[in-house]
Amino acid sequence: MPKRSIIVDTAAAREDPAGQPVSVRGDGGLTHLSVEAFVALHDLKLHPAELTRHGRALARLCRQRNLRPARSGDARWGAVNAYPVELLQQYFKVV
Repeated sequence: MPKRSIIVDTAAAREDPAGQPVSVRGDGGLTHLSVEAFVALHDLKLHPAELTRHGRALARLCRQRNLRPARSGDARWGAVNAYPVELLQQYFKVV
């Protein structure tokens, strides 16, 4: 079974028939992504253990900046944080 990434979208999130996440851009556009979804979107090669480490660092940054990550369901972990796309871009230095 392929890994599934979580995408949080202000309009909606849906899956294609193959079960892969598809971004649906609405009025607000894409605002938050899980670390796994962001890494997959930008084709960054990270070990699964690194995803947790980066997630903790991003959660710390959110607390320092008074930002609240979104929560989203995940088949593997139950629920994961989804961080603002701008914060993820700054953190991973991807534009």
